[in-house]
Amino acid sequence: MLSRSVWPALAAIALLWGVPAVARAADPCPPGRFNVTEGRLLPEGGVDVSEVVVLDGATVAVTSGCPAVPATLRAKRNGATRVLA
Repeated sequence: MLSRSVWPALAAIALLWGVPAVARAADPCPPGRFNVTEGRLLPEGGVDVSEVVVLDGATVAVTSGCPAVPATLRAKRNGATRVLA
């Protein structure tokens, strides 16, 4: 027979065993060139212009009309990267 002081510890272990671990956000996208495959980022860029988002360390640029500006990259839990510029 277990003593009365052991039951709370066993109950705590049983409860914590079933709690899922907190998901940690993944790393943000690495630096590189990313082609825009759907839609337009800049409407004044023209019809036949292919748009590319360029991430270079702490800056972001769009080849169809936005020069490089300081940016912050934040990884989300679902694997996406949020760019704040």
